[in-house]
Amino acid sequence: MRTLHLAWMGGNLGAAVAGHVANTSGQYGFLSYFAVAPTEIINQVDDMMDVGIVDIQFYDWFDNYAGQYQTYIRHDVRGKDPQPEWWRKDTWTDPWDSHTMVRRDTLTAALDRIRARGGRSWAYLQAVGSEYWDLAGPPNSKLSCANPFDSVLQNAVPIAASPLNICKLRNHTNWVFHESPQRAFPAYFMSADLGVYQSHAWIPIVKELGFSGIHWDTLGVKAASYYAESSGVQAFVRSSKPLVAAAGLQQTLNQVDAHWWDRDLFLSGILAFPYSEVWGPFHEVMFWQQAAGLKGAVIANYPGTKLNGCCCITETDCHLCADATMFAKYENCPANVTQDHLLQVRWKEACSTGARYIVVGNGLRRLVTEFFPWTVPLSKESLELISTSNCNLIVNYSPLPVDGSSSSIHKKLVLVVSLFILASICMIAYFFFCLAERVKTEPTEKKPAQTVTELSAPV
Repeated sequence: MRTLHLAWMGGNLGAAVAGHVANTSGQYGFLSYFAVAPTEIINQVDDMMDVGIVDIQFYDWFDNYAGQYQTYIRHDVRGKDPQPEWWRKDTWTDPWDSHTMVRRDTLTAALDRIRARGGRSWAYLQAVGSEYWDLAGPPNSKLSCANPFDSVLQNAVPIAASPLNICKLRNHTNWVFHESPQRAFPAYFMSADLGVYQSHAWIPIVKELGFSGIHWDTLGVKAASYYAESSGVQAFVRSSKPLVAAAGLQQTLNQVDAHWWDRDLFLSGILAFPYSEVWGPFHEVMFWQQAAGLKGAVIANYPGTKLNGCCCITETDCHLCADATMFAKYENCPANVTQDHLLQVRWKEACSTGARYIVVGNGLRRLVTEFFPWTVPLSKESLELISTSNCNLIVNYSPLPVDGSSSSIHKKLVLVVSLFILASICMIAYFFFCLAERVKTEPTEKKPAQTVTELSAPV
């Protein structure tokens, strides 16, 4: 069980803001419920912006994963039927569960309010997903890559001067799907061509509704080759950038567990700022290392998940977690530490580095897990912390410091790496010691020569 990091770092966190907010600084929040009346969501936006939140992600605001192309065939009972021009209808349902209504008037009211107050609205989209099962050739064939305009979208206006080559996202054995008991859709390998395709599938809708930019979500590391996937991810955002910018939009990318990192993506403006969802202490440390010096970076580190959160929502319900087996599921949380306590620690740590912790949304509520529609009210202490903070969040990217100074989190990383190297050296030394002892005791008589049979491993 890991000891909870309690480096309170000193200082204050993000200033309370009323009225107009500049779009170059401030905290990052979210909206995930669009079935309320427009007046209600405007109040939620105002509540968030009054405590300094100026970048707001719209989570699962769309109908399905196909964007403007709605001629697909439903291949699985867990899919959704095509809905031509769904974004121009009065209502539709969310893309994952299809249980929650999205009201267009509520959605646009929130977008208008954020824009009027000088904030930015980010359209959450799944970069690798689509409702089309045949963008890379027939779904049941061994063909891994294809041009979707050869057959699937033959009636659509071509979106590139040269044919696109979109590939299935494959791990070592199978085509990757994102699925649950109630939903399933295929995933495609991130590449420059997929970046072009997804941009044209979504930009017209995002622009028409009035978003400020696109937040490309990902599924994390999935491909058989990590290096090919890393290159593909970077090619995706480099190819989508000119198309996004031509529409007057910006873009960000969820680099899960700080993977696929290229500092130039932020320094050159291809991505507006770093965003990373982390799933454990090691990757949390990696994020702080990678994002050092990149002010405005966003970390998603959920306070209620079993991998990196705690059981108790508040001190009053810790008795529900008293069972040792329950605590055993939250292996990175000490007993009796509440989610609010964890939230406050992480908020302060983000503030101390000029980064941002996405946890506040739907007004003055907070996340529990990665499922953004599940929120609980902020505690009095957490709300006071958030609303009276004073973080330096101006997005002003600069090279890493060269004065040799480092924060406590960097020192921890150096210590961990040093211990790993030391342990590796000890293991190697022990191996050679055992080998030498074995040679000493080996019989002197000759043994029959052994034959070696080469086996070719299946590809």
